[in-house]
Amino acid sequence: MQRAATPSSPGWFEGAPASKLMAISSVAALIMYRQTSAQRPLTLYTNKWIFRPGSGESFLGTALFLYWSRGLERQTGSRKFVTVLLSVQLLVITMEHFMQILAMGKYPYMGPYPLLGAYFVWFHMYLPRIHPRFVQILGFTFSEKAIGYLWFAWIAGSEGRNSIVAAVLGMFAWMIYRHFLENRIDFPDAVATFVSPYSSRFLEAPPPVVPMVGMAALRTGGPRPQMVPQRPPPEPPEAAVEQLVGMGFPRAQVIQALQVSNNSIERAADRLLSGS
Repeated sequence: MQRAATPSSPGWFEGAPASKLMAISSVAALIMYRQTSAQRPLTLYTNKWIFRPGSGESFLGTALFLYWSRGLERQTGSRKFVTVLLSVQLLVITMEHFMQILAMGKYPYMGPYPLLGAYFVWFHMYLPRIHPRFVQILGFTFSEKAIGYLWFAWIAGSEGRNSIVAAVLGMFAWMIYRHFLENRIDFPDAVATFVSPYSSRFLEAPPPVVPMVGMAALRTGGPRPQMVPQRPPPEPPEAAVEQLVGMGFPRAQVIQALQVSNNSIERAADRLLSGS
């Protein structure tokens, strides 16, 4: 009996296994917070990864956090992405400690506001505008990035001064990492080697089902299946090429990225930015 091939659609976290693990960890942290919120050691952990349960930013903030995490990991790679997360968190903790020493007060918050602040700098500086005329309001035209700006502004100010300070500290931590630490620190090789096989088994999707006709024919001495000629990649539209070239990418690389991405401007821009 033959098994038919079923095309597999890419998952939302494809190319971002660490972000997928963060999503799972956020759910686990939420469960831990609700069941053991009185235990201080667990609270110190959960407060860094989940927004205040039942609040408006609990869902929207988590969605923005995971969306930007996935985008950053796809551009930098999982290993560097984890290095960025740990560096930003340690830098923010250090800055908060110095603020207390200087008697600047405490700014308690609950949620990954520092990481959102770090992501915002990346979003502002390194993510191109794909649709410059995404929406028009009262005669003013805005790109799709305007949604990200408004989304971040609402989340960052959701807890007032405390969350704003936390987000600003995350911005400073990103700039410190980017200018002074990026080429000096890396994820340890020993840890990466140890974690890699387990994370790939747990996080990666199973391989798609392939047809067994060819293998069965070879075993029984039957005729070899003929390869179906692949269609040439579609010709990219000139408007898409000009838009990406206008962002500063070479024309030849733009055409190649569009062909590989099936003429999707978003995917092509992501490939060009990540250098893949």
